Formats: sequence, C-alpha cells, structure tokens
Amino acid sequence: MNHLSRLSHFIVASQAVAELLKQNQLSSFEQVWEAKLPWFEPPNQRRNGWSGVSEHQLHTASGNHINIFIKRQENHNTFSIQHPITGIPTFYRELNNNTLDTFTQP
Repeated sequence: MNHLSRLSHFIVASQAVAELLKQNQLSSFEQVWEAKLPWFEPPNQRRNGWSGVSEHQLHTASGNHINIFIKRQENHNTFSIQHPITGIPTFYRELNNNTLDTFTQP
C-alpha cells in the first residue's frame, strides 16, 4: 500500500469527533483542504513544497468552542536513508512519530 492510500484511511479515531467535524463542515478531506482559514504563522516554503498551520474554532452542539490546529502540506517531503530520492510526505513521518490511540472531546 503506498503512502497516499494509507493516509486516506486516516480520518478520525472516534465517532464523537467525526460528528463534531461534520457539524463544523470539516468531515471530508476536501472540506478541510479547501477551508478558507488564516495561517497561524506564514507557511514554510521548502522541500519543493509548502507546509502551514491554521488555528480554527469548532462549535459544539452545546454552544461551546474547541480550538484546533489544522496542518496542511503540499509536496512537502522528508528524505531519509529509506527514501533518499523521492522522500515521503512529511505528514506521514509526523503521523508515524505520534501515537494517536485516542482523541476525546474535552
């Protein structure tokens, strides 16, 4: 399985989070990617691509707000001994370096 198809299966770890994202029109990759959000800081332009983070406020059904960060990258690859020529998406490396066993709503 290539890196992109593996990433496409990574959506959300719980039904509660999936519902929260749906309520905020962020339940698909396309919605997250196309969201018009201001950058938290200027995007990085390197590695033949770019990487940037936006801060966003999710609204809960009870009227509360949850602040989240959304990271978007395009053609932002990390090169390694295992992938010296084409590299792998930086997000893929970051995802593998983090443990995302659970994600609960505060």
